[in-house]
Amino acid sequence: MTPILLEYQADDYVSALGLHATWSLRRWLVHVALAFVAAVVLFVSFPGWPAIVAGGVLGGAVGSLVCYGLSRTFCLPWKARRMFAQQKSLHDGYELTWDEDGLSIRGRRGQGTTPWSEYLRKKENERLVLLYQSDVLFQMLPKRAFGGESSRSIRPYLDRIRS
Repeated sequence: MTPILLEYQADDYVSALGLHATWSLRRWLVHVALAFVAAVVLFVSFPGWPAIVAGGVLGGAVGSLVCYGLSRTFCLPWKARRMFAQQKSLHDGYELTWDEDGLSIRGRRGQGTTPWSEYLRKKENERLVLLYQSDVLFQMLPKRAFGGESSRSIRPYLDRIRS
């Protein structure tokens, strides 16, 4: 396989952290269930104050959603660009190859191969693929680096990793 050259851009890192921070349906449902349980506990604990309890729960839920949206829209992109600027290794180019054994990355600071079986899951959007080795450790693969044959040849390996 001919190596693919990866060169990360700040927008890749912004997209990666945004994709990483995206909540799954399961996570949303857990938070909704917890808010419901909290509301029931408060209603039972303060039976004479249902309007105040309902207002508090509703206000907390709305406030949480607003904070989540503001942090995703403003804080996350700013912080991601700052981290990209600080981490000089992200500015280097990397050679990427893959085969049945795993995904290999080589750069001027080092090289390594990760077996496909060690990836726990993947997340994907229109810009990139994140391959997770743990809940918070991922490798980002910008899709723009893959064209034609290379995109078709890596896809079967990526499809083996659960989403």
